[in-house]
Amino acid sequence: MRSIQSIPGYLLFVILTAGFSATASADQFEDSGFYFGGSYGLVTVDGQDFEDENSFPQLFAGIQILPFLGIEAAHYDFGEYGNALVEADLTAYSVAVTGRIPISQTLAIFARIGPMWSEADVRSGPFSGELDSEEVFVGAGASFEIAENLDLRITYDWVDQDLNADDIDEFGTGDFSSDLNLFAVGLKVEF
Repeated sequence: MRSIQSIPGYLLFVILTAGFSATASADQFEDSGFYFGGSYGLVTVDGQDFEDENSFPQLFAGIQILPFLGIEAAHYDFGEYGNALVEADLTAYSVAVTGRIPISQTLAIFARIGPMWSEADVRSGPFSGELDSEEVFVGAGASFEIAENLDLRITYDWVDQDLNADDIDEFGTGDFSSDLNLFAVGLKVEF
């Protein structure tokens, strides 16, 4: 299991020095075009039978169609979580519509909503299998311009994940239900 202490040093440096970059020359009111980036964060899992937390990397790319409207795709690697009875290795993909409100020339807040597709490799004793789900996720965050075409992003996302075990004979019938809470910090590069 990854721990939050493994955040790369360069990302920690950017977080600590972001406050000194208030003189960025770009303008949040006029941002549009393509962007990509990466984040590192903490996911907490509140399941029916267990609770767990793990750190995770995320890659994302999108297009800001207008300064207040965009589309974003992302890949998440949540790693392993579980308890003594059931363990799962979880990855996910998402596509979201983003709504954005520029607050100042260097700060914007945003919200997003869209589908998230999850794949879990589940192990329980000698049995294993793959569970898939498609859920709607919602999120919010802030984007702080630290240099021209470079933003520091802080995000929170929530998804109520329901994995259906009916397709795996070894697990029998039923569902695995979890609330995923994702907190992440990352960098966004605009071009």
